[in-house]
Amino acid sequence: MLRAIFKIHFMALLAIIGSLLGSLMLFLIGAYEVFEAFLLFFGFGHPSVPGQEITEATATILSSLDSFLLGFVLLYFAYNLFFLLTFPEQREDRFGPIKMPPALHVESLDKMKKTILVIIVVSLSVFLLKENPVEGEHAQ
Repeated sequence: MLRAIFKIHFMALLAIIGSLLGSLMLFLIGAYEVFEAFLLFFGFGHPSVPGQEITEATATILSSLDSFLLGFVLLYFAYNLFFLLTFPEQREDRFGPIKMPPALHVESLDKMKKTILVIIVVSLSVFLLKENPVEGEHAQ
């Protein structure tokens, strides 16, 4: 009975796979937004306000930065959740000597939550930077 309860940690694999797929999707969205910004900047796109191509291209680049940051958050979450919950005691036995980058190495869930919180705050500030210039121009 107790063994069955401890095997529940493999349910974390659903969260890991979902986070990896979400991360991939956000990276693709970010790449598409960069492509869209280049089209706007070089005059091949259609801006919502004529004559504001550069401003919209800048806002689109900031939006892509936001997508990349959120994609990184999901990737970071999946990577650390895998190593913290799935195989915490047998990492080296199962996978050989794994060289984790120092930025991705996490000792506890609390440290991971703090890092994710910092990235979310940065993402919110990017969102505010993206929205303010566009609203300011329409108000004039």
